Amino acid sequence: MFKDKVETIPLDKEHTGLTFEALPGETLIQDAIVGDYGEKIMVTEKSFNYYPDYAIRGIYQKIDKGQQHIFTPDPNDGIHLLLITGIPKTHLEKWEKWDKEQEKSDLYNSPTVFKSYWEDSRLGYIFEIVYFNLTVHTL
Repeated sequence: MFKDKVETIPLDKEHTGLTFEALPGETLIQDAIVGDYGEKIMVTEKSFNYYPDYAIRGIYQKIDKGQQHIFTPDPNDGIHLLLITGIPKTHLEKWEKWDKEQEKSDLYNSPTVFKSYWEDSRLGYIFEIVYFNLTVHTL
């Protein structure tokens, strides 16, 4: 819904709830934003009101009994997708209702393994991690 705005979100724990780490032998882009690692989602099914705007392929890890959530961008071998959806702040309750009603297998063919929410003065942003599945296409 808000690809241009989602593209500029910083990839840091304050905004996403995730700690970002680089692959061994690589470094992360300093002050990275979603657009540095993400791919725009191509909407193939118009019936979904809250289809993600961006996806970042990578590896998700939950450490310390779920207290730390780590995401490592890996466009080639990542087994997870970090999906980022921008919604109007006034739509959060509608999105939560929609999310509960949807069968994740219909949308992503995968259960959600992580979810967080952050908002700025205008929009809300939903961060979800699912297992990588080739039915979620990017532009």
